[in-house]
Amino acid sequence: MQLKQLVAPLALAVIVGFSGGASAQDNDDDLKIYRVGGNLFIAGEDFTTNEDADDNAFLIGGNVVSQANYGDDLFVAGGNIEFTGEAGDDLFIGGGNVQLRGPISDNLYAAGGTINLTNNTTVGGAAFLAGGTVTIDGDVNGALRAGAGVMVLNGRVGGDAEIDSEKITIGPNARIDGTLIIRTDGEVEIDPGAVITGGVTELDARDWDRPTVAERGTYSLGGIIALTILAAVLHMVAPGFLTNATQGVSGRPLASVGIGLLTAIGGVIAAVIFAVTIIGIPVTV
Repeated sequence: MQLKQLVAPLALAVIVGFSGGASAQDNDDDLKIYRVGGNLFIAGEDFTTNEDADDNAFLIGGNVVSQANYGDDLFVAGGNIEFTGEAGDDLFIGGGNVQLRGPISDNLYAAGGTINLTNNTTVGGAAFLAGGTVTIDGDVNGALRAGAGVMVLNGRVGGDAEIDSEKITIGPNARIDGTLIIRTDGEVEIDPGAVITGGVTELDARDWDRPTVAERGTYSLGGIIALTILAAVLHMVAPGFLTNATQGVSGRPLASVGIGLLTAIGGVIAAVIFAVTIIGIPVTV
């Protein structure tokens, strides 16, 4: 597991464990905002945020709308998520319904029941997606790797597009500058207006019930998305948890650090379990 996959739980551990030394802002009883240097952490039930961050940002909630600009990586987890801001580096996002309407400077890692990249979305790097229904109307400047129940591609992909889905639709506005690689036992529709520079390659669908050792070793996306899903679970207890951590950190500093470390370790364990059992898109990052 690479270092970047550990950033989310470690950051949460630091913020929770050392929140007494962080800059805290309570907009209401349900919304908690913490700043540690240039990093931003927001947890709440339902919120819309315009809070910019110079460095990394972590947004966790039931319904999350992000309209801000972030200088580095952005991690978002929630039930319904709408992103209309700007991510200065990578975007890691997991939720029930994920709507993307803003630019992402580098790579996109997303998992959700539905994932929608609108025509306002530009991914500067590659996109790694796993969802029930995935729709792409925007631009992905790099390669695309996607696993979905239903996949609709009607935007641009600057490299190869590898899609594993039960139903695949390539729309008339689709442009793939590399090869379209399809893995499916289901329905495939490719509109005559679609432009696929490298042609189409059809491969056998994977047997997800019996992944090979080699396939398991490539499930790095699963680890990344697992961390955002772990964050979604944490948001259910985060408001009270963070308040208690703030009140108790001065009296129990070692216990607070211990909580942070357990959070980080738990994230790693959850990532490994999740990676080899659920997502399983064969991508190394």
